[in-house]
Amino acid sequence: MDMKGMDICQSHGKKIKFYCHDHSKLCCTTCGILHGKCDQLDEISSVSGRKVPDPSFLKQILLQSEADADSLIANCKQSKTGLNQSIANISKELHEMRDRVMKLFDMAEKRIMNEANAVKSVEFKRLDDINAASSKIKTNINQVLSVCSALLKNGTPDQKYIFWRNFQQRNETFISDITEQRNEQVTTKMTLSFPKELTTILEKGNNDIKLNCERKQTGILPFI
Repeated sequence: MDMKGMDICQSHGKKIKFYCHDHSKLCCTTCGILHGKCDQLDEISSVSGRKVPDPSFLKQILLQSEADADSLIANCKQSKTGLNQSIANISKELHEMRDRVMKLFDMAEKRIMNEANAVKSVEFKRLDDINAASSKIKTNINQVLSVCSALLKNGTPDQKYIFWRNFQQRNETFISDITEQRNEQVTTKMTLSFPKELTTILEKGNNDIKLNCERKQTGILPFI
């Protein structure tokens, strides 16, 4: 079966033939020379018969990582919707208050909306970056998942052993990348604050009407 490059040495582009237990590394013949002095350097053919985790178990771990990536993507979409809604609410509040103090709100609306859209521009860029990174993670997970699914049907013992060893390193990368993106995941909410006495606002000018930007951590829980 096609392992989509998982049975090829990433350093030298050759078929994987060995596994170095000292460095937890799959090796080709070139790597084998470099690891020749290691205490445990086994040929794949000699160790592939050993018991390894079933691909169906490994698949469940990958599916969890995929679900985490999906959650990040969904949170990005939800955050954008929330930002748009909060900006719509700001506009409504501003117009309602402007009916009562038109001159003040003519000045305040321009300033506040500019600030809100500036925040939106920055936040959308950040969310787009998280979405793009999460989509890339998901694509990589799906590639490994396709190999895992194929292993369940057609994989040889050698291929299952290689997949297992390769999987350990790759899934650590998936979890690390998802955790990194999760730490960047926040929800930004914008509201307006008005002083109690409009007379005070009129006396002090439009600077008493301020944009509140609340960012709330919304990262998904890590898979254990």
